Amino acid sequence: MKHTYLATAVLTALIASPLKAEVTPADLPSMIVSADFRPGEAQDTPVSLTSLDEEKIESRGAQHIEELLNLTPNVNLSSGASRGQFFQIRGIGERSQFAAPLNPSVGLVIDGIDFSRSAGAATLFDIEQVEVLRGPQGTRFGTNGLAGTISLQSKQATEELDIDLESTLADYNTRAVGLAVGGPIIEDKLLGRIAVHQHLSDGYMDNDFLGRDNTQNHDELTTRGHLKWLVSDDLTVDLNLLHLNIDNGYDAFTFDNSRNSLADNPGEDKQHTNAFALKTDWRVSDALQLQSKLTYSNSNLVYGYDADWGFDGQFPLDPTCVDADTDNDPDPYNCPYVGYEEFERQRENYSVEMRALSNEDGRIFNGSTDWTIGFYHLDQREGFEQDSDFGLFGATYLEGDYDTQNTAVFGQLDTYLTDKLTLISGLRVEYFDGDYEDSNNLEINPDEWLFGGKLGLNYQINEDQLAYTSLSRGYKSGGVNNNASLSPNQREIETEYVWSLEAGLKSTWLQGDLITNVSAFYMKRKDAQVKNSTAVGVQFIDFNDNAAEATHMGLE
Repeated sequence: MKHTYLATAVLTALIASPLKAEVTPADLPSMIVSADFRPGEAQDTPVSLTSLDEEKIESRGAQHIEELLNLTPNVNLSSGASRGQFFQIRGIGERSQFAAPLNPSVGLVIDGIDFSRSAGAATLFDIEQVEVLRGPQGTRFGTNGLAGTISLQSKQATEELDIDLESTLADYNTRAVGLAVGGPIIEDKLLGRIAVHQHLSDGYMDNDFLGRDNTQNHDELTTRGHLKWLVSDDLTVDLNLLHLNIDNGYDAFTFDNSRNSLADNPGEDKQHTNAFALKTDWRVSDALQLQSKLTYSNSNLVYGYDADWGFDGQFPLDPTCVDADTDNDPDPYNCPYVGYEEFERQRENYSVEMRALSNEDGRIFNGSTDWTIGFYHLDQREGFEQDSDFGLFGATYLEGDYDTQNTAVFGQLDTYLTDKLTLISGLRVEYFDGDYEDSNNLEINPDEWLFGGKLGLNYQINEDQLAYTSLSRGYKSGGVNNNASLSPNQREIETEYVWSLEAGLKSTWLQGDLITNVSAFYMKRKDAQVKNSTAVGVQFIDFNDNAAEATHMGLE
């Protein structure tokens, strides 16, 4: 879509000052990222990452994360829905989800809230920064960081009054408007910010069978809120709120790879979410920092599509299904729908995380080592319902529950061997407990201990160049295949582990005008979770399986 920021341009022309300050490299702000336990500048963080700020998001007119990720090396996405919701990093990741529960290889975190299973939530209005971390994030993010993690951070309330207005007009009847207001509520005590954005579009598909041009429409409402309580000079409390009301259509399948659909029953892709994150940051002393985070999210999702791509619209299975007002043409509003598949999911997630970090006087081993220790618990509850009608292949109805709990302890040491050489050592131990049951009387209760971590060496060549190398281990818990046609030994998926060896060089040139990041990696996966299929009668059944090994290597 071609976005035209008409209203924004007009407002800018009306209120802009005729005087413009000259921007020099020294004026450019450093990109601060949260890729590690301690926020730091991107060029000083020994991880292969891409950080995209608000200016980059706005320059592309990006409404959703799918319109931004092609700026990042070795990151791909697939749709299988109205938006790109399935991510792959360095060739590892899922491409779709249907009936079976999903344990993603790439994590998605929005303001500290885990949305790894519901990536339609990644709208971008009032998002200040997007960070894409490549490679296993076993110490920091655990089971959802096998291949990497995508983190979104919304704009925070500040002491200054800030008002942002954005309006969009574009092709395909696309229009959007957003307003964000932030500033002090109680001076020096309470700061607040609220952002509301509505995005509407007919979409780029034409449905020739129904004579409509809006069956692939977007209807997305995003509301964000932020409160910052400055309790004291040493204690702050942050509350992030998120409300999403996404009611998108889904009509993307065609036999001739055109933008002209023949679906007689177009699909839908909906997500209604309410979520919050409550965070505290307490500088107890010059030796100790305590941080906590409590999150909750509740999402209702509906995903459906015309599974035969409109085949029955051209050749109805019922020959008596005709429109009395025309010459034996099928009537899409009276003929029974055949080949439609719909999935409903209700997801409720809770998480709590507590961390203790050393401050400058809290270093151990003769003042040479910063330390971090923490505890994490994530409870994910999902109820689902599948209603499928494939005509000649029969109908399927399935409902069930998939509840998982992840409990972890983790720690990291940053040891300064010399003024230039730093050793990073991290470890995460996690217990996974799952409980699956459905209306086909399938019950699977996996539970296991998982281990991940990292060993790394960083060498600060000079103030403008950082060389690093790391050996890390990531993991992804096992899962469930719930198709009743599968044999018992195909129902359960084993845990996957990956070892990753990486080396990189981060450099700044020309007084900050040029930044280069280069990394090379070699990854070895054990019991790799991959897509497989088996023939059952006249059908092929897709399911997830474990390959013995897989190797990924590359240069970024």
